[in-house]
Amino acid sequence: MKRSILFSHYYQTRWYRAFEMLIQGTCDSAIDMWSVGCIFGEMLLRKVLFRGKNNEDQLKIQFELLGTPDKSDINAVIPTHSKGCGCQKWVEIKWNLVTRCVPEKQLSFETFLPDASDAAKDLLCNLLKFNPSLRLKASQSLSHAYFDDAPSILPVTIGQTNKFTFSTTLESMPTSQISNVLNALFV
Repeated sequence: MKRSILFSHYYQTRWYRAFEMLIQGTCDSAIDMWSVGCIFGEMLLRKVLFRGKNNEDQLKIQFELLGTPDKSDINAVIPTHSKGCGCQKWVEIKWNLVTRCVPEKQLSFETFLPDASDAAKDLLCNLLKFNPSLRLKASQSLSHAYFDDAPSILPVTIGQTNKFTFSTTLESMPTSQISNVLNALFV
């Protein structure tokens, strides 16, 4: 006997929920990358990127910054088990939800994040794609141009004295090495 399991839509904080999670509750690794994008945006902005009060408000705030998704974005998040099963009604219902959330004005990354580099804006834009199949995967994100000039967090020197082990602690590091780590993290 096959049992169906019900999942709550509230296992993930609303502010980090991907578009597809808000409109239909799917869960996969692309949702994690959306959350990474939200956190990266917070690091750039120094405050919560999408602070919605409820699911519809959350969508409206996302659309304000990212633009309004089109029907192809909604088609991309149709549950796999529904494809080919006359799901046009489902698409129309979700499209009505999207059109209710269209913001009065559209922001741009240029005005919203004026101090962020072009590479940072590009990475953020590619992490926050409405269509999950177009969203960057983790390995693609780490290969993004934004990280080309990233400093090494741990000083790497060939030799026995700087060999890293998991037992390495701040107490066992020389002061100059701690300074390098802190500078890499906070500069």
